[in-house]
Amino acid sequence: MPGSLQSRLLLTYLLVIALVLALVGVSLLVFLVSNPVAERALYQRMEAAGKLMAERQARGFFSASPDRLAAALDRLELPGGRAVVVEPDASVSLDTKMGEPLPQKVVTQSLSGVSTRGAFGDGASAVLYVTLPVEDGRALILLVARPKLRTSPFWAMISFDRCSRPAPSPWSSPFCSPG
Repeated sequence: MPGSLQSRLLLTYLLVIALVLALVGVSLLVFLVSNPVAERALYQRMEAAGKLMAERQARGFFSASPDRLAAALDRLELPGGRAVVVEPDASVSLDTKMGEPLPQKVVTQSLSGVSTRGAFGDGASAVLYVTLPVEDGRALILLVARPKLRTSPFWAMISFDRCSRPAPSPWSSPFCSPG
């Protein structure tokens, strides 16, 4: 009987469960897309790398070639990163990626004498940056692409074909012929 109290209660419970699951799913999706944990960790790595580079500035580290500075970024776990040294007159003295533009806002922030962090750009071209003051009125700017959410379909993680394994394993099917 479709109009019975029992069926109406069941439909109500199913509707409430569906709404709660949809709300949890949407909020989880929004959290994963904004990715605040990955950004915070990247900012911390950038600041630590910048402080190490600023300490080496006294030993003439910034007078080295841009390739040496890029190699240092790779060793400091910022692959693909960009380092820019800005002089007190707002001119760029060293840039690991010389051809790419740098927003004037970031250059003026870097010369303020305090460490700052921020982002510019949007979508796939968003960039995170950290500015650090260095001795002699210069500033160091570290730039790294904003981390992206890695998405892979669930079915790509599951192997449905057990016979396609290169080497026999305890999990292979007894009906598969090796090779």
